[in-house]
Amino acid sequence: MLRVDGDSHISNLKTGKRIDAEELIARLDEAGIDRSVIWLHPAQEAGEYCDYVDQNKYIYETAKKYPGRFLPMGWLNPMQYRFDECKDQIKRYTEEYGFLGIKLNGAGNHYDILDKDIALPAIEEIAKTGGVLAFHCGGDPNTHPSKVAKIASLYPETRILLVHFGHEANAEALDAAKANQNINLVGSEMDDYSYVVKAVNEIGADRVCFGSDSPFCRISETIEIYRPLLARMSRQDAEMVMGGSVLKFFNR
Repeated sequence: MLRVDGDSHISNLKTGKRIDAEELIARLDEAGIDRSVIWLHPAQEAGEYCDYVDQNKYIYETAKKYPGRFLPMGWLNPMQYRFDECKDQIKRYTEEYGFLGIKLNGAGNHYDILDKDIALPAIEEIAKTGGVLAFHCGGDPNTHPSKVAKIASLYPETRILLVHFGHEANAEALDAAKANQNINLVGSEMDDYSYVVKAVNEIGADRVCFGSDSPFCRISETIEIYRPLLARMSRQDAEMVMGGSVLKFFNR
């Protein structure tokens, strides 16, 4: 079974914690991971600018350069672009770039994912593509799991990745997944990793996947966090969490 990281960021910028595709590959190899979901590395510091269009292009170029190594996802920032620009970007990312879906981060980009003027129109456009919809999800009011659950109920045919397993809101993230069959959980940089085992027992290993949130967390160190969790699962479930669930989710 291939081992897959469900959450990695890359960039061709040399600032902050950013790493490029080649450094990510080195870290994946170090940790014994075969493939990774990749998206851009967003603005992190106050006043920092990120050209999301340019960085999405880098994701596209990376996926072409290293075929079979990455599962590329786009990133949309509806706070930085007009709705007509967002529509054009969604079309480009899904049709021209062939991205498997698009991620939204209301925490980092400072908007409520249920905002009817900013977020929901973009979400509807992404849902129309038939691709994956991914959310940074945490305990903050902009991206709380209850809001991802609401969106999942509005678009039950859309596959949704709830990234970080809700961060500190792990119980609420699991509740969201239990209530909505179209939600899969990515256990990256979460407060209580024991919820990975709880989720496997309650919703099934095919809806729970390993993630590192690289480069914010070292992949090899996250693997060590997972080892005792995997030991509490059957071999089949452990293999599903460490790669099978992501590949199934993306029809790969």
